[in-house]
Amino acid sequence: ARDGTLFLDEIGDLSIDLQPKLLRAIESRTVRRLGGRSPTDVRVRLVCATNADLAQAIEAKRFRRDLFHRLEVLRIDLPPLRERREDIPALLSAFGARFGQKLTPDAIEWLSARPYPGNVRELRNLVERLAAARATTVDLPTAMRAAGVTPGPPAVTSLRSQIRSLEQTEIDRAMVAAAGN
Repeated sequence: ARDGTLFLDEIGDLSIDLQPKLLRAIESRTVRRLGGRSPTDVRVRLVCATNADLAQAIEAKRFRRDLFHRLEVLRIDLPPLRERREDIPALLSAFGARFGQKLTPDAIEWLSARPYPGNVRELRNLVERLAAARATTVDLPTAMRAAGVTPGPPAVTSLRSQIRSLEQTEIDRAMVAAAGN
């Protein structure tokens, strides 16, 4: 990541044994490669993310206070997706474009009603799942149901029933394409 950005996801889950090593690397801006004899300069922008409450982790002695202060140069608190529902249509459009999935306004409205406890990752995976099911704008509501997408909390279904549902969707699509023949 030299001269670039190094993203450390879930920094709050970093083992207490590894935290002093990361702190040392941040402080000295050097690392020693495994098996290396001399330190290597580290020139990166460090970006970290976590769902953990780091203040609580510090009090519980699971996260080092000095590491926290080294990492907290610029803090951005991002509320969960359920608290910023106005972002969902733009995210759906962006993920739709990434996965080649055209979402109609009705589909976007329907998908915007979901709670998304998995936040943006769940939203992205949902659109990718629709694309994998080869849903088109014409059959999107059918494909969304076949892929297990509901406007409420996600339904828990077995893999066997999901496969059956997807197979039925594909059979229905083939019958329409073949004009019932």
